Amino acid sequence: MLSAATVGLPGRATARQAAWKFPEHRSTAQLAADRAHAVRQMRALSGAPERARQILDRLQARQAATPGVPFDRYRNPSGAEVLVARGQLSVSTRGGALPSIIHSAQTPAALRERGIDAAPHLIVPLGYVIKADDHPHGTEPLAPPTAVTPAPVRVALVDTGIAAAARNDGWLARAVGHADPLDIMPAAGRLDWGAGHGTFTAGIVQRVAPRCEIVAYRFTGGDGLGTDTDVATALLAAAADGHRAGVPTIINASLGSPAADGTPPPAMRAAVEHIAAAYPDVLIVAAAGNMGNAEPVYPAAFDQVVAVGALTDDLQPAPFSSRGPWLTCSTVGVGVVSPFVAGVYPPERDPSQPDQTFGADAWAMWTGTSFAAPQISGAVARLCYEQPGLTPRAALELLLAGRPHLTGHGRVLRLLPGTPTA
Repeated sequence: MLSAATVGLPGRATARQAAWKFPEHRSTAQLAADRAHAVRQMRALSGAPERARQILDRLQARQAATPGVPFDRYRNPSGAEVLVARGQLSVSTRGGALPSIIHSAQTPAALRERGIDAAPHLIVPLGYVIKADDHPHGTEPLAPPTAVTPAPVRVALVDTGIAAAARNDGWLARAVGHADPLDIMPAAGRLDWGAGHGTFTAGIVQRVAPRCEIVAYRFTGGDGLGTDTDVATALLAAAADGHRAGVPTIINASLGSPAADGTPPPAMRAAVEHIAAAYPDVLIVAAAGNMGNAEPVYPAAFDQVVAVGALTDDLQPAPFSSRGPWLTCSTVGVGVVSPFVAGVYPPERDPSQPDQTFGADAWAMWTGTSFAAPQISGAVARLCYEQPGLTPRAALELLLAGRPHLTGHGRVLRLLPGTPTA
């Protein structure tokens, strides 16, 4: 284990970043109130598989009444639950193109016996599998942002999109791209299961790198679920758009899925390989997942992707964070604070907890590797605009230089404060 004091020892990168100040803005009373909710969020991610299964049961039943893709669930060879699009198979083609999606009653194994490279068409969730009762909780807002000169550096968010409604507090005023629909599930008047996730990650990026461009690419429906092909298409669009704009581009993907039948998601694999070959300066940063074990989660586990795990506020491994030699680095992911969206949570009435109503300029505290990854994306972007000419990959090396290494969690660093849970 690393102590917070050990992690705080200055290295070459930390010395260069001495001017980066991310102080705790919440009052002592607010922090005390937030602590209980941070503990609940962490426990929900760490030990509520039955609750997650219940939510998946309801989402499956709702698919007939929503724009989402019907899905099935099964255990992969290592025992991890995987979501797959019902009746759909992903068939790889030659030449680096995205796999074709076919409708077939045959199993992938049967097709592979005939020489056809087939795999289940994965459904890719936010936060793997479902965030269960890890609901965002309202908290004190930060002051309005100081006006800054925009910099030609871009963070592209492959996520749920960003809320279309304008805020009055100045946050996310320059974030553009796909809108988060917020409320298209049958429980009208309540935020959907995936609502606000993209807005929250965008706010984290702006907190760390206030001058960078933020562009949203939505891959999900209202349920926070998209397909392997949806993710791959968004990744490719984000890379191509950044290349055409001629700006250093970092793609943040706070999403992921384990492999099915031992086969990593074929469409994401093709997209990541194409981006590495065609746009080598584009950096993909992805959340490592909230599985609490070493099961590889994709796209984070691809060699070309920066995999980010979560730590507690005292810089210890968060119990829910995925881990393993495939992680690049980890930062605080428990009780992170960021702008949120207007609406009512949870998505379904729950007699065990009161409704939360978020206003037009809401701020929330939330937990997961989803909220560690955009801190790394923002930090890389910030180094790129503070040191013009630095590529995102070179900026990542600079960011991690001299940082201590923690087995299974990669390099360890602190950026935004989290919420103490002890």
